[in-house]
Amino acid sequence: MKTLVVGFGIAGVSIAYQLKKNKIPFHVIDSSNNSSSLVAGGVFNPTVLKRYTMSWEGKDFSDYAIPFYREISSLLNSKIFNQIAINRILSSVSDQNRWHEASDKNELDSYFIKDIVLKTDKKLNTPFGFGQLKNVGQINFKLIINKFKKYLNDSFKNEMFDYSELIFFKDSIKYRDVYYRNIIFCEGYNMKTNPYFNYLPLTGNKGEMLIIRASKLSNKIIIKGKFFIVPLKHDLFWVGATFNNIDKTTNKTKSARNELLLELRSKLNVQYEVVSHDAQIRPTVKDRRPLIGQHPEINNLYVFNGLGTRGSLMAPRLSNFLFNYIFFKKALPTSIDIRRFTIEK
Repeated sequence: MKTLVVGFGIAGVSIAYQLKKNKIPFHVIDSSNNSSSLVAGGVFNPTVLKRYTMSWEGKDFSDYAIPFYREISSLLNSKIFNQIAINRILSSVSDQNRWHEASDKNELDSYFIKDIVLKTDKKLNTPFGFGQLKNVGQINFKLIINKFKKYLNDSFKNEMFDYSELIFFKDSIKYRDVYYRNIIFCEGYNMKTNPYFNYLPLTGNKGEMLIIRASKLSNKIIIKGKFFIVPLKHDLFWVGATFNNIDKTTNKTKSARNELLLELRSKLNVQYEVVSHDAQIRPTVKDRRPLIGQHPEINNLYVFNGLGTRGSLMAPRLSNFLFNYIFFKKALPTSIDIRRFTIEK
């Protein structure tokens, strides 16, 4: 009996690959609407560049994710992971000192290059130079999602999921005349409309981003100032993203656009044009930890959500936790298990 995956952002892709690799038959349903993964920059970085620290479980997530993405690249015959440096623009002498201090820490020396680059780059405004990160890069979300959809062929359905058509049995769930052993919901912020998991505290955080064309800007590095500037292809760069935890719409705003343009004007000394402007809601959680696990009352329903801004880093390892939990009954880490939250009756 098959497993059904609902939603096909980076969470859905990751658990689908676990199922594929382990020869578990499955279907995927996704409407392709409002997926934050499709417009994300895909920055792969286990460190926190605002505080110069490691992110939560950053090294473990990174160590699992890199070979995971290489496996998917081989399966799809596409370059999914672009391992390129991140150049962190430094803002002051004290910022330079903080960088040196951070690079001496054992947990960061695999990522922080100690020597600061002070050579003037006429294309960038960097009077205090920049620090470089290694063993980081970018995941091409749009490519991996679209290629995997084609790979799945008839096992993928591009349609809205209708919760009212679920019929529950003791050991299976029927959806539109098909019986499934399990259903895994990977819906991102759309989980707010899921009647089985909307009790979970998915808060959401709106991000807006630009795509610019800048022919004279290097496509060999990711630039990090206030925002990321991430190379795509054909002289295109992703710029973002803003944060707004009040507005829960995907409406593009003039204020966010101006905030992004102000940063570009302060950092770039090359001409550029804005190609597009987009907005999405990141699936964030109030305790800043993912939402993974089994519905407390319906054993065959599972959720994989709440990856926030680090989906590219965390999704592979989290999908492994969830797969082993569903099929081998291995306990989830308590920090991600949704049992930390209860349904309010």
